[in-house]
Amino acid sequence: MASKITLRKEGVEDAQARENFVKIQSAFDALKDLNFSQATALELTISNNLTNLKIPHRLGFTPNFVLQGWKTGTGSITYNYSSFDGDNIDITTSSTSSTDPMVVRFLVFRMPFRAL
Repeated sequence: MASKITLRKEGVEDAQARENFVKIQSAFDALKDLNFSQATALELTISNNLTNLKIPHRLGFTPNFVLQGWKTGTGSITYNYSSFDGDNIDITTSSTSSTDPMVVRFLVFRMPFRAL
């Protein structure tokens, strides 16, 4: 099943732009393999700086993608992808505040990637 997104390249005169449209269309078509039933939605409230905090995801596989949907409060979060494993994701936070805690909501899953 192809994606419902279809890029129209008719009338695009630049050869490089047309080739980019082909690559982008291929990426959209690959999204058919996404399965959000194999995802975990998490919400964290953080009021101090943390380094390499392990957070259980209970997916049973190593996720390779985080989609951050919402963040409020003071601070920043880094997702340490190279430290993700079959049980945990790994984050580092900085510039947090106990008076204005950072609250972050995100979705963790495995994204099927293929070479274009």
